[in-house]
Amino acid sequence: MGTSSGFHSPTRALRFIQNSVRNDRFFGREDVLDDLLQLLSDRLSGDDRRLSSVVVHGLGGCGKSSVAREFMYRHFDYYPVILWLHADTPEKLETQFVQIARTLGFATDTGINRSREEVLQWITNLGKYKHYEFINSAN
Repeated sequence: MGTSSGFHSPTRALRFIQNSVRNDRFFGREDVLDDLLQLLSDRLSGDDRRLSSVVVHGLGGCGKSSVAREFMYRHFDYYPVILWLHADTPEKLETQFVQIARTLGFATDTGINRSREEVLQWITNLGKYKHYEFINSAN
């Protein structure tokens, strides 16, 4: 892939999913999963003119992460790039940026800020490529 800040297209699947094992006991919430699919359906069919981001919100413990995780696994083969990030602390998020930068082949010896910039630039340039990002934060 390289170590410059240029765009690297997803020529291979990149799955950055740590601590997000599928819950084989997931049930219900079909209405919410159907809503997500409907909201993203044009995006899933390749129409980039429609909504490509959805915010799932609610009280803590109501199952937002579980729904997003189940949606991800149901559509796993569709997305060549899946990023599941934990953002409950800035430090945890920064560490994940460094890990992704290493996976992409970016130089990581120039510091956390540079790794974050490289990864964010790479994500920004994914626009026309199908990708699934989930950022899980405590608040």
